[in-house]
Amino acid sequence: MFIRKFDPDSLIREYGESCIRVAPPAGYPEPPFGAMWGAVDPGETSTPNTHHEAEVFFILSGQGEVEVDGLRHDLRSGDAVYLEPFESHALRNGSPDSDLRFLSVWWEDRALLERSERRGDSETDGRSPSRVLVTATPPTVNGGLHLGHISGPYLAADVYRRYLRMRGCDAYYVTGSDENQSYVVTKAAQRGWTPEETAARFGDEVARALGALRIEPDVFARPSTSPHHERLCREFFSRLYANGALELRATPALHCVACDRYLFEAHVSGLCPHCGHGSDGCACEDCGRPNDCVDLIDPRCTTCGSAPIVREVSRLYFPLGRYEKQLRRYLRTVAMAPHLAALCEEMLSDGLPDIAASHVADWGIPVPVTGLEDQVIYVWLEMCPGYLAASQQVSDAEPSLRGFEDLWKDPEAEVVQFFGFDNGYFHALLFPALLMAYDPDMRLPSALVVNEFYLLEGEKFSSSREHAIWAADFAGEQPADCVRLYLAMDRPEHERTSFTLADYEAWVRAELSGRWEPWLVGLGRRVLDECEGLAPATGTYTPAHAKLFRTITSLIRRAEDALEAGAFSPSEVVQVLGELVSLAQRFGVAESRLSRAPERSDERRTALALELAAARALATMAAPLVPELAQQLWTALGFEGEGPARWERRVAFLAPGQDVSGLLRVSLPQPVGIASESPRP
Repeated sequence: MFIRKFDPDSLIREYGESCIRVAPPAGYPEPPFGAMWGAVDPGETSTPNTHHEAEVFFILSGQGEVEVDGLRHDLRSGDAVYLEPFESHALRNGSPDSDLRFLSVWWEDRALLERSERRGDSETDGRSPSRVLVTATPPTVNGGLHLGHISGPYLAADVYRRYLRMRGCDAYYVTGSDENQSYVVTKAAQRGWTPEETAARFGDEVARALGALRIEPDVFARPSTSPHHERLCREFFSRLYANGALELRATPALHCVACDRYLFEAHVSGLCPHCGHGSDGCACEDCGRPNDCVDLIDPRCTTCGSAPIVREVSRLYFPLGRYEKQLRRYLRTVAMAPHLAALCEEMLSDGLPDIAASHVADWGIPVPVTGLEDQVIYVWLEMCPGYLAASQQVSDAEPSLRGFEDLWKDPEAEVVQFFGFDNGYFHALLFPALLMAYDPDMRLPSALVVNEFYLLEGEKFSSSREHAIWAADFAGEQPADCVRLYLAMDRPEHERTSFTLADYEAWVRAELSGRWEPWLVGLGRRVLDECEGLAPATGTYTPAHAKLFRTITSLIRRAEDALEAGAFSPSEVVQVLGELVSLAQRFGVAESRLSRAPERSDERRTALALELAAARALATMAAPLVPELAQQLWTALGFEGEGPARWERRVAFLAPGQDVSGLLRVSLPQPVGIASESPRP
């Protein structure tokens, strides 16, 4: 035997707790369980976590609460908490001056894991949440959309919304045009247009690009024509000011003497004070962190190139640091990518900055505060309530909704936001804090889906340098589904990826012409030759048949996991589709040998039925990514109407006798010959 003595000097920090793992010394066999002494500090909450083991907490002293999958339960000394695999849990210490101490014991149990998976299947088969609002950051209308934009939030949000609707969820996708950015003013000056004309022209171009690629938001909100945008933004800002969430301060600001202009955002550039890369005012694209313009290194006016002077200006500020504790709690629960989480933790560790909420300018929504008539609302403080205004437009068109509150405050609703990493701090820290200040009952987004920059031939897309491929023109030449499939595959999810025309054409041709189409047409030929073009019923299963059945099921689950917001990855879905086609093609070649053995006809018809089920799974899983291609395949399999309209979570066979002769006529879209030069707007 051995005795493990409690040693306070051995305490470590895990899950936001002070703890000591209980393990036998070297030479003793490992037990089939793990154990740990732990303590939650007074007034604190442990980090919510989930894991595949079952676990029991034995409360040794103190009192508080345990939160399990969003439900809270009181705890006191002597209680035991039993947790099944993958139940999210956290302990809260309700005492202001004493620890909540416990013993945790955990173990792996395959039977419990399987039961947990079955329960998860049952729960996700339902419609919870009943409504999801999907947002994509409205692009600045100082130019059209290039493929770099499309590869990020706009295609991804469309794919996610399509998937949710196939799952039976009432999902609404909103985006629009970001008209009041200072970049619209600078672009207007370059083109010799008015800002209003610039916003209208490029707003039309953005809408055209989305439509050309079958990206179909329910609301494309334009602030200048929205019935709610300016009103809700002014109301939002006024409430923050009335609540004391905004503070009037006289602080240093940059001023260009030559241009006689207050400098911020697009009007000034320099080196980022955090990462040292080139940055415009207010935020750095490279590291994603904000600046106050005056802290830029070697700032220059972007109009005349001269160095600005520093003047004191009275502006409204939003002290982001006030919400540090609430933001830390929120960040423990929201789903987000590691690189966005790292940015948030770095900013929290360094101390959250105060954000200028108003700027001296004549383009934008005027600040609704007396004495600041020469200032406009900082456009990123405008964008937050702009999402509420777009949601109100959804409600206007949807009889079941009574206002934006049904999407932002109803417990049965969720918000999932898509954006680029350069917009990460705004969505992960600034917007949640603004919503907390505006109305504590607002439900913050449950998932933040971020992407990195998409490069063109190794360099950033750039409108000013004409280093871009414009989405509207490119989609006018190329089949929309070819572009959608390639951008989904090459999406810069966690690191930058690079587009080339040659790679696009070669990959799509190899995938669709080289693999998908030959398998589908060959399958149609085999069914015609052996079953007169009609889907057969299943017969006897061999081990190879059972293996294919299980593998298709696992691929469907992988695609489903990759389409959920918490681990969203269209690239993974494309990989699953390719694996399914390769697997089914190899299976079909091997099993076709049985066509020469009539005594094995029961096995042979099972093989054909399984191949057809694989084709049906291909159409279903591909539908959110390539809707037109999926519709063609669905029709070729003998189904009528639009489809596949419903997500099928398991292997689904075709009805015996269903006419699948359409497979013989499958002709998948192919890239049109690529010109040597990129199309221009």
